[in-house]
Amino acid sequence: MKLTKYISSMLIWLLATSVIAAEDSITKLASEFESLKQLAAKAEAINKKDQYCSMRLMVIERFLQYLPNDIKQYPDLGSYSQRDIRKIIDDERKRLNLIINGDISNQKTVNRIKECLPVINGGHFQQDVIWSDGTVEKDRPVYLFGFGHFHELRKEIEWLGKLGTNFAQTEIGPRGTLKSETEIDTPRINEYKTFLAKAYKSGVLVDLLISPHYTPDWAKSKYPKLYPHLGGFLRVNIFNNTVNNILSRHINTIVEKMGDEPGLWSLCMANEPVAFIWTQVPEIRSLWENYLKDKFKTIENANIKWNTTFADWSEVPAYLQPPRTPFPQEPVLFDWMRFNDQTFSKWLVGLSDTTKLALKENGIQEKPTHMKAIDRSLKQFDLIQGIDHYYLSQYFDMNGMDGGASPAKVNSESNYAIDATQVTLHNIMLRSARMLPVVNTENHLLRDRDNNDVLPGHVRAGMWLQLLTGQHGSTAWSWERRDNVDNNIFKGLFKYRPLQTEEYVRTGLDAMRLMPYIASLAEAKPEVGILYSRASLLRNQDSMAAFTSCVAAFNELGINYAIIPEQMLETDEFSRKLPSVKVIILPGTTHVTDKALDGIDYFLKMGFHSNTAAAILIGNDVAKFNEYAQSRKHNIFNDTAVTALNLDQYESNIFPDKIKTALKSIGTYGEYQLIDSETNKPVKGIFYRYTKVEGKIIASAVNTTRSPITCVWKNNKGKKLTFKDETTLGYINANIEFTLDPLQISCGTLE
Repeated sequence: MKLTKYISSMLIWLLATSVIAAEDSITKLASEFESLKQLAAKAEAINKKDQYCSMRLMVIERFLQYLPNDIKQYPDLGSYSQRDIRKIIDDERKRLNLIINGDISNQKTVNRIKECLPVINGGHFQQDVIWSDGTVEKDRPVYLFGFGHFHELRKEIEWLGKLGTNFAQTEIGPRGTLKSETEIDTPRINEYKTFLAKAYKSGVLVDLLISPHYTPDWAKSKYPKLYPHLGGFLRVNIFNNTVNNILSRHINTIVEKMGDEPGLWSLCMANEPVAFIWTQVPEIRSLWENYLKDKFKTIENANIKWNTTFADWSEVPAYLQPPRTPFPQEPVLFDWMRFNDQTFSKWLVGLSDTTKLALKENGIQEKPTHMKAIDRSLKQFDLIQGIDHYYLSQYFDMNGMDGGASPAKVNSESNYAIDATQVTLHNIMLRSARMLPVVNTENHLLRDRDNNDVLPGHVRAGMWLQLLTGQHGSTAWSWERRDNVDNNIFKGLFKYRPLQTEEYVRTGLDAMRLMPYIASLAEAKPEVGILYSRASLLRNQDSMAAFTSCVAAFNELGINYAIIPEQMLETDEFSRKLPSVKVIILPGTTHVTDKALDGIDYFLKMGFHSNTAAAILIGNDVAKFNEYAQSRKHNIFNDTAVTALNLDQYESNIFPDKIKTALKSIGTYGEYQLIDSETNKPVKGIFYRYTKVEGKIIASAVNTTRSPITCVWKNNKGKKLTFKDETTLGYINANIEFTLDPLQISCGTLE
C-alpha cells in the first residue's frame, strides 16, 4: 500500500514538474518571439521586411496559441511543436540580422493581382501579377496553393490570405443546398456566399467541390433503393433519372445562387469517385450489353475475339463485384474494365456538362471543372473501379487528383526519406494523356491521426516533386482541428504542425517566384515514353514491379519522360500529342491490345529510316499476349532499331545503369547529368530535371534521401557547370560543387 501511494505521488510530481517545465518553455518561446518581432520592426523601419518574415511571424503567433493545449492533450505533437516554433524563430532571427547588416537582401515576392483570374495555357496557369516592389507583370505563370476544406478553413480564410495562400477548396453537397424536394437551404447558401466574398477580398480563389456523395436525408428516406453502396464515397445509382435530377437541381442551385461570386473560380465534380459494386443497380445489365453490341456488332464477332461459345449477349457475364485476386484469365474481363472506365467517366463528365450549361444559361462566365481521382491505378483491384486517368483527362478543363506524399517514418532504416515515384507517377500519367495543369485539391502531405514526428523538409520536398511534374494547383489536407472529437481525423495535420505549415506556405511563395522556371521544366518535351498497359496489369500483376521500377529509374536518371496509355497508341493520338518521343519502353508488358501493338509497329516503321524511333523491351514475353490473354506471334521488334533488355530483378541497383546504356546507344540519353562528387557517377536518390529556354539552362533537384549529397552538374562531354540556386531567401549561391542536405530542394540556372 505504501509503495502504491509512493508511486502515485511520484507520478503526480512528475506530471506537475513536466507541466511547469512546459509552461516555462512556452514563456521562454513567447519572450523570444517578442524579441523577433522587435527585430522585424527594425527591418521594416528600413524597408527590408519581406513577405517571408510576415508569414513566419503569423505562423509563430498562431501556434504559440495552440501550444498549451497541445502539450496537455497531445504530448508528442506538443513537443514537436515547441521544438519547431523555436527553429522557425532561430532561422528568421539569423536571416533578419543578415538582412539588417546588409549581408543579404530581403526577398522580393510576387502575388496574383486578385482582380484578375488565372487562365490555362497548356500545362500551366498564368495571369497578371504584382511584385512586392510594385512592378506589374503580364501573363506570368502562377502557382495556386492553399488549404481545405471545412468550417475552420471558411472561418479563417482572411487570415490564410494574409498568410500568403491564394487558393482554397471547400465543399457543399445536395445535403447543404436542398432542404427538401421543393425547398433550398437559403441560410446555408448565404453562409457560403459570405465566405466566397471574403475569399475574393483576401486574394484567395475558391474551388468548390459539389460533393454528390452527400445525399440529403429526405432523398434517402423517399428513394432508398436509389442509393446503393457502389464501393466508395459515391453511394448513388448514377444511372437513375431521379438521382440525376436531384444532382442537376443541386448544381443549378449552386450556379444560380453563388455562380456570380468572383471568389468562386472552379468547380470539382466528385471526391475520390469509384464504382465497382453494381449488384443493386438494375440498369447495368442493359448498358453492358449495349456496349458490347456497339463494339462487336454481333455475338459471333465477340466469340471470335474471346474464343468463347456464347449463344446470346445475355450469356456474357457482368462483373457486378470484382473477382477475387489474382483475377481469372477470363477474356471478357478486359472489356468489362473498359466498359466500366468509359461509362463511369461519361457520367462524371455529364456533371461537368450540367455545370457548364447552368453557367451559360445564367449568363455567368465559364469556370474550369475537374474531378479528383485518388492516386492509385496499378493493382488489379484498382483497375476494376472505373477510374482510368486516360478517359478522365480528355474532357475536363484541368487534371484533377487526390493524393500526395506520405511522410516516411523518422526512425525508418531506409535511406530514402520520400518516395519520388509515389509522388510524381500520377501527375506524369495525367499530363502525358493531356497536357493540362494538375490540380490536387486534397493534397495529402501529412498523415491523418498521426502522432509521429515528421522530418524537416518533407512537405517542401514533396511539393517540389509535385511542381516539377506539373502539379500547379494544391489545396493541402487540411486546415482543421477537432480537439473535442474522439478519433480526431485531423490530428497531426497542418493545424497541429507549425514547421510543416511554414514549409508549405514558404514553398508556395518560392514557387510563385520561380514559376517560369518550374513551368518550363514541367513542360519540357519528352524523348522517352513508358507504356502504361492496363491490359498487362489486369492480366499479369508481375508487370507492376517492372513498370514502377522503370519509372523510378528514370526519376533517378533525370530524364524527362512520358507515360503512354495504350489507348493513345490505338489511334493517331500518340503522334499528335507526343511527337517528341523517340523511344517507347515496354516494362514487363506481357499483354498489349491488338490496336496498341499496331500503333507501336507504325511508330517504329515511320521512324526507322530517320533514326527517330526505337523500343526497349524489359523482361520476357513482351507483347506475347493480347488483351484477351491469347498468345500471338509477331515480329515487329525483330529489327536493328530495337534494343531489348532482359532483367530478372527490376529493382536491382544495376537497372538504371542498363537503361542509361541502352539510351546512350540510341542517342537519347540527354545533355546534362547531376554527378555525385564522391563517386564521380550519376547521383543516387536525387530527383532532377533540366531544360533549355531561350538560351538559358534551367535546372532543379530534390534530395529524396536522409543523407547530404555533394554533387556537380556536368554536360555530356564531362564539363562542369556552375549552378545558381534561387530557392534560398536572399542569398543566391553560385557554385560548381554544392551540397544538398536531406530533403533539400534547389532550382536555378546552369552556366
